[in-house]
Amino acid sequence: MNIVTYRRAGSKHVATISLEHQWRSITSYAAAHGHRIVASFFDIGYAGTGLWQALEVLADGEAQALLIHDFTRIDRGNPAAPDPVQMLREMRARLLTTRTGAVRLDALPVGSRSAAVPRRYSPAS
Repeated sequence: MNIVTYRRAGSKHVATISLEHQWRSITSYAAAHGHRIVASFFDIGYAGTGLWQALEVLADGEAQALLIHDFTRIDRGNPAAPDPVQMLREMRARLLTTRTGAVRLDALPVGSRSAAVPRRYSPAS
């Protein structure tokens, strides 16, 4: 499956270590599951331009899934911005994490951000 990846570091201070750790985790997961990375994006601080670029790749049909290290990488953005989980639902795209595999988007609350999403969520069957 063609995938787009997204990484986010919380601050410039830890960006290099965090982004490298996430990249190793993401590339290992993709290789182990036979996925092809067609594009990769990242942000430092809150989810922003990089996340929206990744979602555009999905919307354009170049990839079928978004691969992230864990849910905290996409849930800390501008609350006024569109909900990335809802956008994935509408595109019928898949969300994969290196920690749990496929995420059941229908099991996540509509319009949720980090406060509403449990740290451990149900992987898709």
